[in-house]
Amino acid sequence: LANEGENAAIEQTYQSLIRLIQQSSGYPGIRGLAVKISGLAPKEVLLNWQATCSEHDKEKKELNARMQVLGQQAKDNKLSLYIDAEQYEIQSAIHPIALSFAALFAANDIDYAANKRYNYLRKCGD
Repeated sequence: LANEGENAAIEQTYQSLIRLIQQSSGYPGIRGLAVKISGLAPKEVLLNWQATCSEHDKEKKELNARMQVLGQQAKDNKLSLYIDAEQYEIQSAIHPIALSFAALFAANDIDYAANKRYNYLRKCGD
């Protein structure tokens, strides 16, 4: 699913990901799925992710809840869930979301967490 940016249908994308995870578990050749966080939250929320006092707190909580459900669905269906990194201005939101997501599942299931990878491109020289 590549549904992101200003035209993102967030709830539709979220529900589609849940169905995709559930349906994929029946196919042994499918071991995981990638998620673009930019399809699960408005761009303004991601741009202001680091703000401590934000008008977007409700949407941040909604995104965190969506990610937790997707992670649990993937775990229940024995699939890896990869966070597709965004190589532009919202990377500062993607990184902490991915780390907190990994920490949540690492705390609950070491074997599950050991199979997770957070990959992203860095600019040359980083």
